[in-house]
Amino acid sequence: MSPYVYPDCGHELEVTCAQYELYSRDSTSVKQCSKMVEYHPQDCPHTKTIKCYMEKEYRGQRKYVCPEKLTIELPRCGHEATVSCSKHVLLEKWALGPSECKAEFGIVREGITYADEDHKCSHPTTFVRRCGHEERLPCSQAFEMSKLAHLAPCVIRVPAVNPYCGHVCDVTCDNASKLKSIQKLTQSPVNVVHESDPPFPTDLPRGISRCTEQVTLIRSCGHKEEVSCGSARGLRSKCKVEVDVLSPLCGHVVSVPCWRRISVEAWRPWKDNVEDSLAKNNSLPSNAELSDKNLQLPDKEVVDILQACKKHVEVSKSCGHKYKERCRELVKIVSDGGKSKKGKSCSEQVTRELPCGHQVSLMCKDWTKFIEGEVNIPCSETVEETCWNALTCRSNVICVPCSETGVDSVYCCDQLTEWTCESGLHTQKLQLCINGYPDTCPECVSDDTTSFIRDIKTGSEDLSLVDLNNALNGSSGEIFPLDDCVQGIRDKQNISCKAQTDRFFSALAEAIAKFQSYQRKCSGDPFKQPQLKPLMLPVFYVVPHPKKNKKQDEFNRILRDGFTNIKDFIKGDTLNGIAVHHLSHQNMLDLANETKGGAKKSLLIGYLCCLNPKVGCPLPTGKKRMNVVKEWIDEGHDCVQFHPQKGRSLKSLIVWDPAPLVAVYSIGPIDSDEMRQFSDDINSFSNKSISILENTNVSVSFTAPGNKSQKLVSGRCMHSSPDNVSPNNAASVSDTHANSQLLISHTVSSLRGTWAESFLFVRFSSKDDGATKENALQLHDYSSKTDHDDISEVAELDLMKKMVLLNSDIDNVYGGKKLLEQKMRQSEKRLAEKTDEKESHPLLTMYHLLLALEINALGDQDRANEELEKYCIAMFRKSATANQPSHPLLLLAFYRIGMPDLRPFPKHSLPTRDEVLLDFTKHATPDMLERLLTEDEWSIIDSIKQTPTMIDVAKSPSQITPSDEWANLKDTDGVKSDAMEELLKMTGLLKVKQTAVKFFIQGLRLSQLDDETRKVNTPALNFVFYGNPGKTTVARLFSRILHDTGLRRSSNFVECDGQSIKDAGTDEFKKKANSASDGTLFMDEAYTLDPVGDKFKGGPIANSMLLLAENDRDKISLILAGYEDEMNDKLFSFNPGFKSRFTEVFFEDFDEEELLTVWNAQRKKKMWREANDQLGRVVVRRLVKMKGRKGFGNARAVRQKLEEACTRAMSREDFDSTNLELQMEDAVGENPIHNSKLKIILKEFDKMTGWKAVKDKLNNLVDVCGQNYERELKGQEALPIFLNRLFLGNPGTGKTTCAQMYGRVLKELGFLSKGEVVVKTAGDLGGSVVGESKQKTIALIESCRGKVLVIDEAYGLNDNLYGKQALDALVEKVQGTEADDIAVLLLGYEEQMMEMLDKQNPGLRRRFAADQAFVFEDYTNTQLNDILLRYCKSKKYKPSLEFCERALKKLEMQRRSESHFGNAGSVQNLLKEAVALASKRRSEDGILRLEAEDVHLPGDSDSEEDPFANIDKLYGMEHIKMQLIKLKSQFDLADEEGEVRPNIGHFVFSGAPGTGKTTGEFSILGYDSGISS
Repeated sequence: MSPYVYPDCGHELEVTCAQYELYSRDSTSVKQCSKMVEYHPQDCPHTKTIKCYMEKEYRGQRKYVCPEKLTIELPRCGHEATVSCSKHVLLEKWALGPSECKAEFGIVREGITYADEDHKCSHPTTFVRRCGHEERLPCSQAFEMSKLAHLAPCVIRVPAVNPYCGHVCDVTCDNASKLKSIQKLTQSPVNVVHESDPPFPTDLPRGISRCTEQVTLIRSCGHKEEVSCGSARGLRSKCKVEVDVLSPLCGHVVSVPCWRRISVEAWRPWKDNVEDSLAKNNSLPSNAELSDKNLQLPDKEVVDILQACKKHVEVSKSCGHKYKERCRELVKIVSDGGKSKKGKSCSEQVTRELPCGHQVSLMCKDWTKFIEGEVNIPCSETVEETCWNALTCRSNVICVPCSETGVDSVYCCDQLTEWTCESGLHTQKLQLCINGYPDTCPECVSDDTTSFIRDIKTGSEDLSLVDLNNALNGSSGEIFPLDDCVQGIRDKQNISCKAQTDRFFSALAEAIAKFQSYQRKCSGDPFKQPQLKPLMLPVFYVVPHPKKNKKQDEFNRILRDGFTNIKDFIKGDTLNGIAVHHLSHQNMLDLANETKGGAKKSLLIGYLCCLNPKVGCPLPTGKKRMNVVKEWIDEGHDCVQFHPQKGRSLKSLIVWDPAPLVAVYSIGPIDSDEMRQFSDDINSFSNKSISILENTNVSVSFTAPGNKSQKLVSGRCMHSSPDNVSPNNAASVSDTHANSQLLISHTVSSLRGTWAESFLFVRFSSKDDGATKENALQLHDYSSKTDHDDISEVAELDLMKKMVLLNSDIDNVYGGKKLLEQKMRQSEKRLAEKTDEKESHPLLTMYHLLLALEINALGDQDRANEELEKYCIAMFRKSATANQPSHPLLLLAFYRIGMPDLRPFPKHSLPTRDEVLLDFTKHATPDMLERLLTEDEWSIIDSIKQTPTMIDVAKSPSQITPSDEWANLKDTDGVKSDAMEELLKMTGLLKVKQTAVKFFIQGLRLSQLDDETRKVNTPALNFVFYGNPGKTTVARLFSRILHDTGLRRSSNFVECDGQSIKDAGTDEFKKKANSASDGTLFMDEAYTLDPVGDKFKGGPIANSMLLLAENDRDKISLILAGYEDEMNDKLFSFNPGFKSRFTEVFFEDFDEEELLTVWNAQRKKKMWREANDQLGRVVVRRLVKMKGRKGFGNARAVRQKLEEACTRAMSREDFDSTNLELQMEDAVGENPIHNSKLKIILKEFDKMTGWKAVKDKLNNLVDVCGQNYERELKGQEALPIFLNRLFLGNPGTGKTTCAQMYGRVLKELGFLSKGEVVVKTAGDLGGSVVGESKQKTIALIESCRGKVLVIDEAYGLNDNLYGKQALDALVEKVQGTEADDIAVLLLGYEEQMMEMLDKQNPGLRRRFAADQAFVFEDYTNTQLNDILLRYCKSKKYKPSLEFCERALKKLEMQRRSESHFGNAGSVQNLLKEAVALASKRRSEDGILRLEAEDVHLPGDSDSEEDPFANIDKLYGMEHIKMQLIKLKSQFDLADEEGEVRPNIGHFVFSGAPGTGKTTGEFSILGYDSGISS
């Protein structure tokens, strides 16, 4: 290594020898010298250390820039600035020019010439303008402004006087100087401007706005306005001051803008007389005429002004009635030529006289239609006529509808009349008056048929077919002449085979016997049975020609013997029957057409005796075709005629065994030509044949009264005379009671078929002047005119005051009952005095009936039924001897108490209760109904009452239903909506229907507005549906209704659910929304979006929904559906404004009556009837308990119950397929106490150790359920059931185990849907913040629906914070009813639990009744011993007897010493300790044996030391030691003799201080000695 020396600077560079040689040879290859040297710039005082080669460059052409920073004072402005060293050098050379001024420090003045910029200075500087105003600007900017001030004038705002108006205005300084140069137009400010004044000049400087000072503008019309001065002159706006004018439309004072006054007053729509009527009477006459027939409406603004009148005018209809119409609607009337469309449809109630003379109450519009002949109004009154059959039925006076009377009417009563056949052998009660007299006696026919069968079985050889036909159809019956018909056929053979004849008559007898069996199956009433109508039908059978020679003999035998061997004709392809054909012209012609070429066929010609043919059926095919055949045979059909098969025209007739067929001739073989000739011969004899094949299953025919042109009118029998009377003297019967209130009496339809069907009931007149509310029952009038024991007027008034039946708020509740009993005793005493008449005249008094009703009102239905039965027996016997009319109160008793089963009398059917109540209303007076009927009974009457011919009196607004509103809307506005009609037909949903009609009306009103007004007034038509199932169907209808109203341009309906949209994302939601444009988007279970809990997925969709609901509310309707709680918690709480964008619609669950309506409709649709009229109500009462529960299916739940009932009914052994009848047991199922699963659980319960009080309470619960089942069968209210319980007791008594079993019991009893048990403690319901405890409790309750919720140590909730919140939530959400579908059990110590019930929410005690608590007592020693042995057995331990003895001893000591003994828990703890000790011993057989030594007792010790030795160490304790020794001796003696240890009790230590009372030795001594545990 050698250093290389740079020749210029002399610095050395360490290089290798090779490099040195290279550098020496070539100096250009040497690296630049990088030795660090000091450099002193020429113009800079600083010294810098740089590399040597750079120092050479700076000394050459390269300029050095010093990077050092210096703080200097700028020469132009004097401000300090930090600049680079090089800049400092330049600034030192800066100097002022000859004409340049040096600036004052911090001040720059406008117009002074300053030097050029030396450095950009940003220090704030005061810039002083020539006008004297100052501004604070950056220093460099201030110097620039001094040069360019003329381009940026002063903008400081100063007051200046406007030269034109004289007002002071605020302008810039520059503009102020310009204003001074303008000539002034006024010397004082202008305060008043006239509308006609010219505008101001427009030469004001730029930037000066109009004067804003307020001046008074005087309009040319005289009105004054306060306006700005700048806008007053040259004003183009019109006077908008509101002035009052008389509206030419309605005559009222309206406010209009002044400038519109002339145009409003100029429009005169009405003639002068109409204007006067509007102005004076506020009434538009019905004959109102327009001033011009071609009158046009004024411009829209004028119309809007006139329509702004909010008053009403009375519009007269053409009928004379008036209605109030809003003034705005008069525009529409003007547009319609001055006539109101509503005037054509008057809904006022009027009373008019019909042509018959009766009056009718109806709507005025209906009367108008009647007058104009558009509709017919039948008279709803009844008139008295005479039954055409009065001589037989004795019904001289019948009540018939007036509308049915006329010269072409024949009147009949509905009485059952006893009819005897001509033979005198058979008698039957028939409605002869309605149906006429029967043509035949079915029982005689049956007897004759039976005799005929017997005869033909014994003497068929003497009976010809003609005789047979005459015997079956009478002497007039004709038989088709086969002998004459086959004369033209050459090749024929007469078949005279006795075997065939015998078989025919035998088969006929069997067929008739089968038909008789079918008759009895159809009905027990012979007049309702299908009647035997035999038909000797001519038939032919095509005998197939044999294909093999061996079949020839069989072929010849058939042609010779006919149908002798019937099995030869039965084929599988003919449904195991015999296929023949009716011998008719058409069939024979069809056979000829089917016979091709020269083919020939052989035929059997004969007769088929049809008893019950079925005509016109398709031939069944497939595997189940024989099932169809079986159905036909079960329906009594012996043969069936089928449609021609495909490709054929010949109709087949299949007859099944026994097949009464007989062949008379065999013909053929014949070809098609001969067949055609034969068909012509058949046709020539067809006029002699009556053999037309048709369905003949008909009942007995009756000869109806009158002729065919007369109309038969049925009426109610009002009075029956004891003797037959003619129609001529019927009027005399009415005169019998001319002044009596009992003139009209007749039977009622609701009791038809019962033992009381012949009872006559009085129909009281409502026009009796003597009837008042005090004697509304008319007991005196009734009893005095019948055979009842007389009730005086005084007695009647006394009863009316004292009976609970008529006075619900009476003080002496039992006063009426006692009075009735007293009156009955008096009646019995009077009857006893007539001993001779007692037997023939039983006691008949209204007191019996009144007592029955009174006792029923007091709540004893069984006793009421007994009293009613006594009255009915007396009434029945009296009616048997005389036509004794009954008081309508008997109908009310039948409804409220039930119809008694009078066992001495024939078995009867039960009436329909609702129909009985309806009949009562028809017979009672209005006062009677007002005093007797309850609100529930009125509701039932309203629901079952048939709609009258004309609408009744107008309803009050509170009674108007959505259907009424819709009907009125259709009448007045002519609207239509099929969707609305469908919605209104749905059961229930009152609030939904009200909402639908409401927004339909809203849509109608909006359609009357102009486009702009309608757009700003269109509401957001978004809805949220709350409630149980049924929302989707209604949503579809809402979509169509929105379209029908015009609120939506399309009925487009797009459906989705929240979860699927959430999974698909926001884009999918937007696609759905776009596809629903101009229509409706429906989202079911929208709460599953859960934007609150899932902000990542649900949040964006919820935001999109919010924007859609707000921004597109005029294009799309959103309908969200879900349960209210979930929607509020999971969706609407996401954004405070979410819920306000939706209209809430609540789907209320069906009430009892609505559920009953659904039940009856579905039951009738399935063609089932009820054996008991209370059956449906029992079912819906069970269902209505679930009302309000989430998931309650309403109509779906009813359908499910009906299907279950039908399944049970069809599973019964006595099920009759011809009589689909539901028994009460089918509907309500088996008695719960007979449930096999329940019995197993109860057996387990009984096997449990202890729990005696609990078992009694549980058995009582099961018994009450059994009683409720029986009460339901009788239609009675169920007894209350307590599901929520307190479980009170010490630890280890089995409370949790019992709760598990209790849940299973409740499930099998039908109270819980799941029966599982959820165990929580009081601590689980606590919270860390206010409100959290309540939320956790509510969430827990909802998750436990269908289960048992157990809260252990519930007394831990007894505080004033979190525990109180939990208990309040419990009271709120658990009502203690069967509909809750939850049972809550509170477990804990009795004392603490009772304290909690006293201190907390009062509702807690109502939901957890103390007297219904399950109290778990401590186990006895015997029970503890059983538990110990059971534990050992389950764990396969082998305890010795001594072990058990010591274990029980220890448990007994614990029981005495512990405040809350652990019971079974203590047993488990003891066993754990014993097993731990026993496991230390080795066992050869692997069995763990428990010995006495494994139980450690107090006092056990290996040493023989005196346990009281330590007490000797204390001073003066000898007497205490003696007492302890004595106590220990008592314990030891008790242990030896097997006695119970004496109670230790408590000790009092008294003595002076320091004598050792508090020493711990005594407790140690007690344990060591075995005294304490």
